[in-house]
Amino acid sequence: MLEKDRTEQREARSINRLKEWANTMQISQFVAQIVGPLYLVVAAGIVLNTKHYRKMMNAFLNNPALIYLGGILALVVGLVLVNHHNTWISDWPVIITILGWLALLKGVVLLIRPEPLLRYSSRWLSEDRPLRVIAMGAALFGLFLTVMGYR
Repeated sequence: MLEKDRTEQREARSINRLKEWANTMQISQFVAQIVGPLYLVVAAGIVLNTKHYRKMMNAFLNNPALIYLGGILALVVGLVLVNHHNTWISDWPVIITILGWLALLKGVVLLIRPEPLLRYSSRWLSEDRPLRVIAMGAALFGLFLTVMGYR
């Protein structure tokens, strides 16, 4: 009888782990379905209209209210992802977890001490080429997330 109870407990734990994994995959796919296309569209905008994006980003970097708002938004997105998707597995959903922690960190930095991040960001805006390189990376990342989200 004792052995049967242990077997049932192991089976119940296995079923619970499978349910948790399935829930994580659903959240991962949902986030990927939103973030992937977003990255693709923004990347296309940067490549097709680099001057406009550079002008907009420079205006953003020179507006303390927008920096504050960006920090709040990044912090909220990061907290939502970290609280609902803090999954460290050796599969693609870990990218969503890392994205959440990076967003959280960015939000904290923008709210507490934005100057170093702003100086670093402004260096990338001096020429078209660095922006286009970033856009290509964002496009690849967006494509990957979109494929994983809709497969």
